Amino acid sequence: MSASVDIGYGLYESPFGQFIIAATPRGVCFLEIGDDPQALVAELKRRYPQAAVVHDPGRVDGWARSLLHYLRGGGSPPSIPLDVKGTRFQQRVWMALQSIPPGATRTYGEIADQIGCPQASRAVGRACGANPVLIVVPCHRVTRKDGALGGFRGGRQLKAALLAWERRIHGEGTSVL
Repeated sequence: MSASVDIGYGLYESPFGQFIIAATPRGVCFLEIGDDPQALVAELKRRYPQAAVVHDPGRVDGWARSLLHYLRGGGSPPSIPLDVKGTRFQQRVWMALQSIPPGATRTYGEIADQIGCPQASRAVGRACGANPVLIVVPCHRVTRKDGALGGFRGGRQLKAALLAWERRIHGEGTSVL
C-alpha cells in the first residue's frame, strides 16, 4: 500500500482479549488479537509502513460490532469486506480457509490438496502465518496431520481457545461460512 492510502483502526475488547481491526476505504486489511494495545498498533504500522495509519474507530465500528456479536456467541460469522494483499498462492490459501466451517479443522496438507498444490503443505503453513485478518480468514482452523495444533500467529493458547469455543457454539463443523 502506498502512502496515499489511509488506514483507520479501532481497538476493542473481546472474549479472547484485546483486538485491533483496521480498514482501508475498500475493506478490512488487518485484524489481530493480543494483550497489549500499543503492540497491536505497532504491528499494524509495521505491516503497512507506507500507509497513513490513524485511530478512526468510526471507520470500523460496524464491522467490529458484528465481529463482537459473533464472538459473544451470536449467530454466524459476519461477512466483512476485505482488502488484503498477498501473493496469488496466499490468496488461494486464504480463500480455502474461508470455506472451512466453524468448529471444523483441516490439515495443512488438505488445504494444499484443495488448492491443487499437494506438495505445498509447508507453504500453506507460511501463508497461514502471513494472514493479516485473524478470525475472518480462519487460519486457526488448520492443524497438523497428526492432529496437533501447529503454529498460530496469535499463539497456540488462543488457537486452542478459538477452536474449543467454535466447537461449543457450532458443533463439529456443522455450520457453513
